[in-house]
Amino acid sequence: MFGDYEPSGSAWVRGHVEQVVHTGTTDGVSVKGRPIVLMTYRGARTGIVRKTPLMRIEHEGRYAAVASQGGAPSNPRWYASLAAGPLVELQDGTVTREYRAREVSGDEKDLWWRRAVDAFPDFAEYQRNVERQIPVFVLEPVSGDQPALPPFEAEFARAWNAPGHTRYHLPDTDINKVLAARYTTGVPLTVTRAMLWDMEVRKAARPGTYIPYVVQAGSDRSWGRHPGDGGEYLDRCSMQRLWLAPQRRELILERAFLNHREQKITFLGVPELTGPDGTPLHAGTGQPLFHVEHSVGGTESEPLNQWRIVHLTGAADDRLTAVFEHMAASPWLAEYTEIYIRHDLGIHLGRQYPSG
Repeated sequence: MFGDYEPSGSAWVRGHVEQVVHTGTTDGVSVKGRPIVLMTYRGARTGIVRKTPLMRIEHEGRYAAVASQGGAPSNPRWYASLAAGPLVELQDGTVTREYRAREVSGDEKDLWWRRAVDAFPDFAEYQRNVERQIPVFVLEPVSGDQPALPPFEAEFARAWNAPGHTRYHLPDTDINKVLAARYTTGVPLTVTRAMLWDMEVRKAARPGTYIPYVVQAGSDRSWGRHPGDGGEYLDRCSMQRLWLAPQRRELILERAFLNHREQKITFLGVPELTGPDGTPLHAGTGQPLFHVEHSVGGTESEPLNQWRIVHLTGAADDRLTAVFEHMAASPWLAEYTEIYIRHDLGIHLGRQYPSG
């Protein structure tokens, strides 16, 4: 995996990694007497290459990555990176291959969890000691025999991994946790994963309805919606605020792919597009093109709102990163989530501000 490498700040992780790199093999490297494999991945926000040892949990050429962090109350740093950029490298013994990570749930997670506990029994104790459900990814080898990513998702992945581009992955939002801590509702409400996906699908076709702060009223249009690659495609345009000059708006042109199976929508910014009436459209040039990915994660009763963006810059732009860090610091649900609850679900939603 190309790019700048940054060693872990954890001494024990750094020690295991250095031992594997020095000897050229994971053989003989263990945690509590159990074998490990070495995963190389790209940081979700920085794009920096990182390495971390994982317990060796293998079945028929596939591996599990258990985000236990030794039973800590929060997920390890690599969890967000795999959710954002699923292509990783895994070394087992002297063999290194490329894999695609996929978070599992339901019966599939139960199966892999049993395999994980068989391989490293401490996982069971870790789960008993934490309130969070420890996530599990399955790492599947990337080969010509496997179906390729849908074209738009593949293009997003290429842009995300390209040196010089400015990328940012917002922290996943636990919708119901924020709802309980920050809001009052007219009736008891538990937002489900199905609701979040319904919201994302509606928003894809009508951004002006769901992100009115960003999109100028009446400027949004979508057209050409049609099935393909196991999902749906559509084109859209709108006048949107510029990231670094929000007092200005320019025409943004996007092509979208709605992946209903993975519950992920990929928006690719383009410089030109043919409008619904055949008229050529040209995007504004006041900022670099950007691609955005909206997705839904978590479980049906504990859904996560996921969002990441990559600007096609020649060099990483810290000013853009600062904009997204400001967004990440907000204690509230995203504007579109509030609108969906109020208008689509028809439920009164009020913000609870700290007293004093």
